[in-house]
Amino acid sequence: MKVIIKNMRLDASVGIYDHEKAKKQPLIINVEALLKENETKFENATIDDVFNYEILVQAIRDIVLNKHIDLLETIGERIIAFALSQKEIVSISVQLEKPAAFADMDAIAISMNA
Repeated sequence: MKVIIKNMRLDASVGIYDHEKAKKQPLIINVEALLKENETKFENATIDDVFNYEILVQAIRDIVLNKHIDLLETIGERIIAFALSQKEIVSISVQLEKPAAFADMDAIAISMNA
């Protein structure tokens, strides 16, 4: 099973240029986290029987919104490190997009996997 966070939008202080440090810009975050096999029958399951994806969502918010970060790669590494610290997550893919970075394209993005 995977937990998928699709098109999470946060206003982030990210980038190496002065104008990026002075003003927040939109950041679009996509995550796919592969979970360990779970033998639970979901029909009778409770939140204690499954991975609570709210934990991952809140961690991403904390990482992105906490302080200025120069590089998208740093954000990606921090998200990956948190995710892999969760016993239920086996692997993760993170895509980060800056849609306002360039006027002549939809977005510039990076993708990282672990």
